Amino acid sequence: MKRVMIVDDEFLVRIGVRSMLDWEAHGYEIVAEATSGQDAIAKIPCARPQIILTDLVMEPMDGLELLEFCAQQYPDIRIVVLSNYNDFEKVKQAMKLGARDFFFKLTADPSELLRALDCISLEINRRGINAREAEQLISRNAGAIRKRLVRVMLEGAYASEDEVLRELELTNVECDLREPYRVMLLKIADASVAGDPGTPKGMLVSTLESMAREHFASGLRAQIFRLEDERLAVVVNTGHGNQSRDFEAMAARRFESLDGLAMRYMGLNVLGALSGQYQGVSQFRLAAAQAEASLANAYFMRANRLCLPGADDIPARPPTRDEEGQWRTLIAQTRFDEARALLDALFERLYGCRGAADGVREGLYRLYDAIKRDAAARGVAESELSGSTGITPYQAIFHADRLKTVEDSLGQALMKYRRRLEGMGGKRIKREVARTLDYVRDNLSGDLSVAAVSRQAHMSESYFSRLFKAEMEVGFVEYVNRARIDKAKELLAILVDQRGKTIT
Repeated sequence: MKRVMIVDDEFLVRIGVRSMLDWEAHGYEIVAEATSGQDAIAKIPCARPQIILTDLVMEPMDGLELLEFCAQQYPDIRIVVLSNYNDFEKVKQAMKLGARDFFFKLTADPSELLRALDCISLEINRRGINAREAEQLISRNAGAIRKRLVRVMLEGAYASEDEVLRELELTNVECDLREPYRVMLLKIADASVAGDPGTPKGMLVSTLESMAREHFASGLRAQIFRLEDERLAVVVNTGHGNQSRDFEAMAARRFESLDGLAMRYMGLNVLGALSGQYQGVSQFRLAAAQAEASLANAYFMRANRLCLPGADDIPARPPTRDEEGQWRTLIAQTRFDEARALLDALFERLYGCRGAADGVREGLYRLYDAIKRDAAARGVAESELSGSTGITPYQAIFHADRLKTVEDSLGQALMKYRRRLEGMGGKRIKREVARTLDYVRDNLSGDLSVAAVSRQAHMSESYFSRLFKAEMEVGFVEYVNRARIDKAKELLAILVDQRGKTIT
């Protein structure tokens, strides 16, 4: 049974490491925990660990000082480093001081950790890590290192361009930022609303990364970097004196092929945007920002294609007050053919625009809200307005990456509402029940018992229940439950969106 000590100043990290493995089942025993290098040194004589898993950034004594101390006083102890992405400089120092392995805390894989521990257990020599082993360790963690380096370049949080270039070379990147390059951002469209809920988004991004590698590796010096917001940045060297239009045409063809493959195998489109030409590490954040601005314009494209820089902005104009008023009138009068024509004209105006989509989303939601309120007044539940794909209009309006998804969802909601009314004979419910529906919608978190609402409606409980069921064809309690479920879904969608924006 090998004796293991965990050294980290964060309690949750120590708990996490303890929980990674069934230690005793694999022949290991955690004999001690320490909160710093100094604490570890005090506990080593009694705990007698053979392996130490240690963080590097701690006070009053950090992991590097612990390594130096153990190398002099306890050379038989093997040390494995637990690091953050931004500790790579310290990781390299730790390897030179004799650390046997290193793992990034956020991405440490239990099976990889176990393999490293098993290798250490078999060691009989007291030697430091050699250059070949160090190279293998860096190669194994190349993806995580590149992800950190991209973040550092985007934030401008580095001391020297030369140091960034050296670290990129260590991970064998295929492009050279000292030469002219362009950045292409790639994103899976509508993955949050249209993807298979059983498929993790990270898996979709990994699939896209593999496809993109095939499309941009041939004949190009290109490197794919995975960003923290589950998008990809493809950095392609363009060469000196390249013809910009020729390069853009080639990139557009490859993107079109990639998009087709993604639709074939994942059932989803890919959004892509290309930056202009830049050169140098310091220019990377500018290139990425330009591609980011272009990617926002993909929302307004009718047909999916690569977004290119330099096009003139055509500001998107959301529905006007007159259009909203006309729309509400048409819905109230069940003039659905005219409402559809108005919707088609509105989307025709929006396609081809550029810029922020927030105002457009809010305007389109007001149109949907008119359908929703009219439906409630006629006893049609909001859940009956969702399209055949299961995407609710709310999800499409506020979460879809393409205007086409919103157009399809609103069009289907209008069509389903029309068919529902035709089945009901187009009747409106009694004014008293319509007022009750408004009260329910505005007080979903309050007391909506039959007793409370019938008092509010100035009716007896029995008369209220009979009237409501006769008009709505469903009991009051069941109607309230459905309304609360619909509202919960809407709030959950908002929460997921807010967390996503916070993370990115």
